[in-house]
Amino acid sequence: MFPHQPPWLAIAAFSLTLALPSCFASNRPMRYRARNQQEAQRIACDKLSHGEVTAIDVASLGVIPGIQTLADETQKVEIQLIEAKTKFIDSHPHITSLKQRQAALNILLQQRLDGACKVLR
Repeated sequence: MFPHQPPWLAIAAFSLTLALPSCFASNRPMRYRARNQQEAQRIACDKLSHGEVTAIDVASLGVIPGIQTLADETQKVEIQLIEAKTKFIDSHPHITSLKQRQAALNILLQQRLDGACKVLR
């Protein structure tokens, strides 16, 4: 389907290799080890607030319930945008519309993660 691997797939795979070991690895300091789901959520929120990971990385991990669907939708729009860029120039209305939708979804994702993280703290 794609001539090359979509960028979001590489980012998601990379974020999983970074985030999961840092949450669950026993060779990390105690503050980075997760003993349960709630603690994993807090750790993910801390990493997000310190800029160690992005909102889409945290959402892709599925650590915080209710966010995964929004992350999936964001990734679908990103795929549509990549596909559209192979057919149209950047100023085409379809590309402009997809970019606006992607930006709106990213803002919504960030807001929901911020809200979920406030509840966890």
